[in-house]
Amino acid sequence: MICGVPVPGTPASVLVPGVGCVNACKFCCTSHFFGKSYTPFISSGKQMFEIACAVEDIRGTHEYFVLDENFLKDRQRAVELMEEMERHDRYFEFHIFSSAEAITEFGLDNLERLGVTYVWIGVESSSEVGNFAKNKGIDPKHLIRELRGRGIIVLASGILCQEHHTPENIGAEIDFMVGLRSDFVQFMLLTPLPTTALYRDHEGRGILRKDLPYEEWHGQKYLSFSHPAFPGDLAEKWLNAAFRKDYEVNSSSMCRVVDTQWRGYQRLESMGRLTGPLAKRKERMEERVRGWAPMLPTIAATAVNEVERERALRLEREISERLRPTLVEKIERAAVRAAALLWKLRVKALGDGIQPATIVTRYPAGQRIAQRIQFPVQASVAVDREVQSQVG
Repeated sequence: MICGVPVPGTPASVLVPGVGCVNACKFCCTSHFFGKSYTPFISSGKQMFEIACAVEDIRGTHEYFVLDENFLKDRQRAVELMEEMERHDRYFEFHIFSSAEAITEFGLDNLERLGVTYVWIGVESSSEVGNFAKNKGIDPKHLIRELRGRGIIVLASGILCQEHHTPENIGAEIDFMVGLRSDFVQFMLLTPLPTTALYRDHEGRGILRKDLPYEEWHGQKYLSFSHPAFPGDLAEKWLNAAFRKDYEVNSSSMCRVVDTQWRGYQRLESMGRLTGPLAKRKERMEERVRGWAPMLPTIAATAVNEVERERALRLEREISERLRPTLVEKIERAAVRAAALLWKLRVKALGDGIQPATIVTRYPAGQRIAQRIQFPVQASVAVDREVQSQVG
């Protein structure tokens, strides 16, 4: 749901090709938890293609969120997946995590052929002092501009309150991240999570905040270690200021996302007659632009500032001139405005919290299993009914 407007279509399915990452950045709990190595669950591109086909046949969706710390690191598997899609003339779209060096090695043309529409990149820092080998020699601003120009939505993440940061230099770090102009930006406080090299270092130096409950070690409010330059709630204030600045300078992420899809569509349109994966990509980008463009008048009406208002209106004009809106799309624009107004009233009265419905899944036990664990089926049914009555 965006501004109170339900997002149409079937949500993306999740694929988990493997766990871990060999890059072993000192703060990364995913890499360290799995021994700074990568364990594949789906070892080949052919196998991944077959699984994607099976899931699409069941769920009716061609989009997949690839839950893999650095999917493109296994270049051979990604290339094989791309080739399988082209061989069978069956194309999927993927949202991935990947490091800048893996993206660069794989190639941006291949990203388009593979159907990547969203990528999360750990930019981390503007300086060598706070950065990692995965970003060495890469200009993130140029890379992100190129990705967005191909219609690939980018989330760039950066780490605030690193040990070299002070109130005097952290503003430049924030400006650097904002200046990347990614569709989304994640600012995260440096957090030494258990199993990581960073945690062991901080533990050895005695600067971990053992008084802070683990559930608060999420990097979005408190520092979980003692930083002399950011006492009290100073880290949280800088974090909030960073998100606010990105919003005011670059406008809402929804506005940026529509812009990115529009850039990608125009690029493919300028290439003339297309076949294969690029033809399918152009078709799907046009669908998204048409589906998301009705949000633009509402974004303009609720803009954070005049800059965003002008951007949204200009983008809407460009899209409407090239892709003439149908009667249904014109009606959708009015419906979006109405839904956004209702949501605004709802937030004012009840707040913006959304509580999803409870999901209850029942797994009937066979008689032999029930006997072996000495838990009669009748008792299992009784417990199930009790749980059902409690959750409503």
